[in-house]
Amino acid sequence: FFVNTLGYVDDDNYFEGMDRVRNLLVGTPKLLLAAVDTGLEPRFQFLHNEIEFSLEELQRLYEKNPKLLMYSLDENMREKIVFFFILRLHIEVENVRKILLCFPQIM
Repeated sequence: FFVNTLGYVDDDNYFEGMDRVRNLLVGTPKLLLAAVDTGLEPRFQFLHNEIEFSLEELQRLYEKNPKLLMYSLDENMREKIVFFFILRLHIEVENVRKILLCFPQIM
């Protein structure tokens, strides 16, 4: 997931990318138990497709707050991002992205 989907590792930065993945997993070992198909992938798809985070932005976001990968998509992430920030506070998606990148602990 981290190598293929999030693009942490490519030919140009293999060792740097692997160090970043290792730091993420060492910092939040529960990620090793997370289901890719039903947990990590849907969270990634939501942030990437619906909130329009780029891969680089998602990498920074997850490195700042790796617990985002563990949050419930329907009961936490979608609730806070879509219903609170976008629908209730009327914040544009681009500005929600900026807020989360600066203050990922807000989740």
